[in-house]
Amino acid sequence: MWFVKLIGAVASFHCNMTKTLMLLFLMGVLCSDYEVDYLKESICAAKGSSVIINCTFRYPTERVEDVMWGHERSDIFNGPFIYQNTLMPNSSKFEYIGDKESNCSLKIHQVESTDKGKYTFRFVTTADKWTGQSGSTINVVDLNIVLNHNQTLTEGRSVTLTCIAISIRHNSSAFIWFKNGKRVHEGAVLQLNNMSHTNSGNYTCSSKMCVGTSGIKRIDVEYGPKNTSASIISVMSSNITLVCSSHANPPVEAYTWFKTAGGGSLVVAHQSVFSPADGGQYFCSVTSKHGSQNSSIVKVEMKASWTAFPRYVRCVLIITPVALLLILITVIASIRCYKKRRFTSKIECEEDVQDPIYANCPVFNNNQTQENNEENLEIVYATVNFDTKRKTHMEQQMTSHDDDDIIYSVVCR
Repeated sequence: MWFVKLIGAVASFHCNMTKTLMLLFLMGVLCSDYEVDYLKESICAAKGSSVIINCTFRYPTERVEDVMWGHERSDIFNGPFIYQNTLMPNSSKFEYIGDKESNCSLKIHQVESTDKGKYTFRFVTTADKWTGQSGSTINVVDLNIVLNHNQTLTEGRSVTLTCIAISIRHNSSAFIWFKNGKRVHEGAVLQLNNMSHTNSGNYTCSSKMCVGTSGIKRIDVEYGPKNTSASIISVMSSNITLVCSSHANPPVEAYTWFKTAGGGSLVVAHQSVFSPADGGQYFCSVTSKHGSQNSSIVKVEMKASWTAFPRYVRCVLIITPVALLLILITVIASIRCYKKRRFTSKIECEEDVQDPIYANCPVFNNNQTQENNEENLEIVYATVNFDTKRKTHMEQQMTSHDDDDIIYSVVCR
């Protein structure tokens, strides 16, 4: 009796199962034109990084009207959604980088622990609606870098950096180390031995299984002055500038310039830039938190400088040439004037010889007394310029008088 009932139950279950499978098959055939594919079912993202959920979707020939993304905290069919094209545009947190044709990818910025969970894509066409229920799950891991001590890092010391992943288990070999963005080591532990200034930089670690890196850990190795040098950077005429340079961390605190003299050295300045007043051999010394260092010696050769002379000497040097020049000009001008005057006098004298001045004196009778002569004597001076037209007439007048009554005077002026 019980055997018959068992056979009946098995037959009933088989019948129901067959109907269910047939129904699912028919639904798959009818809905095979709608589909959402997620590239990864699970994604590990480092806290603070950005992650992309890559996905594609397919549908019949009708037009897509709306696209949306939901989180498992809300209803994947009815929302509210973290992104919806028609209602909620891109935000600073969630950015839809897909389209309304086939790409449905979503980018999540600055991932936090609260962003973990499953995300699903849903789209609406003019004929139907569809949701990719399988979704893609985000796992958030917090990567931290731990140093074995917090003391000041100086050259010659060693330090150990350890990458720790919180919220997820990792194999120790699944970590990668970066310095200033460049890959330098694999493994959970990074050992820096006998450090130098070249070890300074920004260090991060990441997991091979997760997207993104940890926060930055700054390694700052301190060291004393290095590569200290003294150089001449400016030479203009006789102006010379000396510059003392050095590399140190922390920076150099004090500069001192020395001039070698008599087997020793004298302090001449206390700044990095120095203009010496005279020639000689100079070097600089720098001091920082972790020591001091001297530069090599530089030799300075000074040329005569105008500004090196005292003010009164400069005045004399300016006035003396000017005075000598003025004296020379005066002498030359005087000589030329004197020569010109003599030449002019000579010409005038020659002209006066050609044009003499005649003084006519009247003839007195011998019977007249000397007193009458003095009283009645009247002398008339006449200057006569002769030319060719008047020469004949003058000669006639001259011949009319007795030769004893004419006195010729020639005056040169």
